[in-house]
Amino acid sequence: MSRIITLTTDFGDTDPFSGIMKGVILGIEPKATLVDLTHKIEPQNVLQGALMLASALPFFPPKTIHLVVVDPGVGTARRPIIVKTHDALLVGPDNGVLTAAFSGKVEAYELTNTKYFLPTRSSTFHGRDLFAPVAAHLAAGVKPEKMGRKINNPVVLKLPRPKMDGPVLKGEVVYADRFGNLSTNITAQDIKRHLPGPPVMKLGRRTLKQFVRTYGECEKGKPGFLINSWNAVEIFVHGDSAQQMFKLKPGSPVSLRAS
Repeated sequence: MSRIITLTTDFGDTDPFSGIMKGVILGIEPKATLVDLTHKIEPQNVLQGALMLASALPFFPPKTIHLVVVDPGVGTARRPIIVKTHDALLVGPDNGVLTAAFSGKVEAYELTNTKYFLPTRSSTFHGRDLFAPVAAHLAAGVKPEKMGRKINNPVVLKLPRPKMDGPVLKGEVVYADRFGNLSTNITAQDIKRHLPGPPVMKLGRRTLKQFVRTYGECEKGKPGFLINSWNAVEIFVHGDSAQQMFKLKPGSPVSLRAS
């Protein structure tokens, strides 16, 4: 039975890097099913890579292998690792990008057995030379413990969480999609837990009162906010870009209070 391998990188779609990784994988395990999660993580944005991985994990079948290469420390002393959860394997650099797997009990292994790497290794393309072949060997049935030693201290990236400041729930933008919609780190559960009434949003000097269920409930060209498919508060402009209208980016503050 073929195994699914997802690929998440910051390589973009102009250069051949992601395609080369696929070639390496299929050369080792031709029965693998390859799924491009995204190759448009912002360059070297480890936090964004972790968030995209976290959003995808629940929707893949058990035993899926997730290969993530957002690796500004490639070639340095940072460790290449496998993270083993109860139903998935994650392969990538030990820089926190695999943090999404650490919500439950996991095992982590530093990749030390060069038998499972390519014979010739570059110091600048571990996606091709280490991570892709390791993912392929995992898909072929090799156990993580054969590829390296178990470690107890993988790097854990602390994802930003919203905080209450009096009656105000303070969060931040964490992601802007290609439509200009702005996802925040405030969830539907945060609103239910902390705000006693319908929320009103503050963006700098601008106040948004249109808390809706769908984009179409706002007039064309008008902003609002809703709970998106990731269960997070999202700022949008119907038919336009909230990112452009409000000049916000990941890290920009947002706040909610009850109306």
